[in-house]
Amino acid sequence: MKLFFSAGEPSGDLHAASLIQALSKQKEVECRGYGGPHMEEAGCKIDFELTQLALMGIIPVLMNIHRFYAVHRQTKQILKEFRPDAVILVDFPGFNWWVAKAAKAEGIPVYFYCPPQIWGWAGWRIKKMQRLVDHVLCPLPFEKQFFEESGLNTHYVGHPFFEDISDRQLDESFLETLQEDDRPVLGVFPGSRRLEVLRNTKAFEKTIRELKNKYPNVKAVVGCYNHRLENMFREELSEDHLFDEIHVGKTPEIMQAAHCCLAVSGSISLELMHHLKPTVIHYKITRFQYVLQSIFRRVKYVTLVNLLATKELHPKDVTLFEPTQPDADQVPYPEYVTIQDRSRDLVAHLLKWLTNQDEHRRKVTQLKELKTKFGLPGASDNAAKAILETLNQPKADTLKGPHFKENAKVSEQAK
Repeated sequence: MKLFFSAGEPSGDLHAASLIQALSKQKEVECRGYGGPHMEEAGCKIDFELTQLALMGIIPVLMNIHRFYAVHRQTKQILKEFRPDAVILVDFPGFNWWVAKAAKAEGIPVYFYCPPQIWGWAGWRIKKMQRLVDHVLCPLPFEKQFFEESGLNTHYVGHPFFEDISDRQLDESFLETLQEDDRPVLGVFPGSRRLEVLRNTKAFEKTIRELKNKYPNVKAVVGCYNHRLENMFREELSEDHLFDEIHVGKTPEIMQAAHCCLAVSGSISLELMHHLKPTVIHYKITRFQYVLQSIFRRVKYVTLVNLLATKELHPKDVTLFEPTQPDADQVPYPEYVTIQDRSRDLVAHLLKWLTNQDEHRRKVTQLKELKTKFGLPGASDNAAKAILETLNQPKADTLKGPHFKENAKVSEQAK
């Protein structure tokens, strides 16, 4: 069996690699496509390292549009020559829509693993999903109902992040060094993308400065995604001494050692939930982004853990989180998507968990309940099973679904 993969985010590279390994355990597969080092290590031939183009914001994307387009042209040729049995997209929708359209032109079934969060904002994109995707492999439970109601063949498989986490071996000696002086560790995670680090570091620095004025004994330990982002983080700092330690590649150990955490919004919230760490989330955006989210956002929270806990995905009130809202204590991770200075609020949350054992215990109990319900491994095996079972059906059935005729029309038009 031949499969073509396309994953553009660092996390997507990890998830695709785990899926390739799960598929290989059940069937002999030949994989190639776009991704990163983890996919290559799993046995996938990498035609282009797409993870190097994981960009945020309109301007950076426009500045690199020629590179995306060059890879897109390459995609058409690869699909014609390789003739895969299926194309498997992992996140990264902006570029992967192009890959999906190229696959449709060749009559190749398209699977979207970890699909775009259409349910969160810009809901009109569901029409693109209906035209270009044959099967959706959902990591989040509420996504299944959303995509099924939109007429898509949908499989809830669980989130691959939890199996990535459960398979990790912690560096016990490093853990010991973090905890040897008995000071409470505050884990600080400034993001896995360039713009996240640039936009949030100053706010994090001010927060730690104010926190240490009130609680000098805290040990602020930073976990950076890679050395490039570590250098960027250090360059943004005006005071080196505020952060006690800065490390690369030690995020799980820092989380494990931490009493509580400060983090940029993203899939890292799932990892923090796995470690049962009380955390306050901060995400600095531009004024333009603030206006856009106020118009197009359909959910109240941007943090995945908070969405898992919510009873209603699309409530009438989608105003951003505020600590004064009536149900603020029920939100697992206080989150601040902001254009303003919210360091005072960030400090208040952290100080409460550092000084009040009952508040800390209550938060840990809340996270434990969510982890028991949602934090189970097995996503890659479930996704592999769904892919193999549907591909073993007659081809017409594989492509069959509520939008089969529309998909077929797109294929003919693309040709």
